[in-house]
Amino acid sequence: MTKEEFLKKKEVLGLIDFIILRINKKGLFNHSYFLKKPTYLIWNCNSVYNSFEKYSWPFKCVIPSTNEVIMGNSYDENEKVLLQLQKDLLFALKTENKEQFEDNCLAILQWGGVLPNNKQRILSTKNILNYFNTNIQKLQNPLLDTADDLSSIHMNSGYTKIYSLLIDNFIIYDGRVGAAIGLLVREYLEQEKLAIIPRTLDFAYGNPKLSNSNKKDISKRNPSNSQYVFKALSNNSKRHLENNIRANWLLEKIAMESKFNKLKNPLRALEAALFMIGYDIRKESNT
Repeated sequence: MTKEEFLKKKEVLGLIDFIILRINKKGLFNHSYFLKKPTYLIWNCNSVYNSFEKYSWPFKCVIPSTNEVIMGNSYDENEKVLLQLQKDLLFALKTENKEQFEDNCLAILQWGGVLPNNKQRILSTKNILNYFNTNIQKLQNPLLDTADDLSSIHMNSGYTKIYSLLIDNFIIYDGRVGAAIGLLVREYLEQEKLAIIPRTLDFAYGNPKLSNSNKKDISKRNPSNSQYVFKALSNNSKRHLENNIRANWLLEKIAMESKFNKLKNPLRALEAALFMIGYDIRKESNT
């Protein structure tokens, strides 16, 4: 399926209108949960846009080009560090500086809290500059089709962060963003009384990292109910990439046609809003 084909689907157009309304108007989407980091508090929003306004991601990473340790939490602080990492990453790719490229990939993974599971793959990738250049070319193809053979492209919650800085209009599709999209899809399907999840709207979610003390939280990002059953990402690279591509198309359209379009980076801001919503989507977490 191409972008043009995807955006013409009746159910996709319906979902776009459904989400835009919940971005632009307060009170149609209310969500809350107990947020553990950076401080214990009840987090809530009264619209998807309000979720963006309450963005929080506590991070710490080292900028390779300056060796400066950067810490922050707010959307603006996160945006600033990502812009610097993006600038340095693209420069390293352009100048064919393998070491700098690897260092910036690792810094991005550190920022996102996913360095341990991805560091070895980055450092062991042969011809890493050619690898990413080839994949960027494939993913930037205006005629990209989800049926294309993209098996050479590894994708997970770490690599999606790297590609989001290498490619325009490429979102960070992690477990939280997938969970939030799934929640909105489910609410749309319930409103429209559709019998099943259409293939176009079948977005996968990711389970949270669990410790022995919070194993009861395994379901907090699963948007499924008795009628609509969503898949988990489950380290399935092919599924992750296909979901990422469809989400890119969907959210770009929504971002540009909603109040997010007044911001400097509409798609990044919408992604941030979904990231916050997707922390915990259980009904019992809502007020």
